[in-house]
Amino acid sequence: MDGGAVTALADNLRRSMSERIDEFEMKPLAGLSDRDDLHVHAAAIGGSVDMLLTLDTDFLSLPDSITDALPYEILTPDSFLVLVDDSGPEYVREVVDTQWEYWRKKDPSVDLPQRLREVGCPIFAERVYRHQRN
Repeated sequence: MDGGAVTALADNLRRSMSERIDEFEMKPLAGLSDRDDLHVHAAAIGGSVDMLLTLDTDFLSLPDSITDALPYEILTPDSFLVLVDDSGPEYVREVVDTQWEYWRKKDPSVDLPQRLREVGCPIFAERVYRHQRN
């Protein structure tokens, strides 16, 4: 991408954030085998986050005895998007319709549910498929 596109993307990202976590204390978490993941845990604690969305197997394989004691919930993107659909299916349907219109003009053969399956969201992909059918 050219500089203007990168700048616009960065500006949009900044506007979409409710806050930025600048300072946090590194605290160990039993069960994390990858020391490079500790900064994610520390930032989640420092930012008082409610949910951590990740596909990181280190986080996802933590036992319940550890995750139950955390102040945040660990979710995969798939499980988070399913929660969004459970909470506001009419909004998800609206986004699905918008995405279908966008992609249909670029590539009429696009398969939105298949793309979601490919990126690790198989359950949400089925939800999108049902929205498209309706």
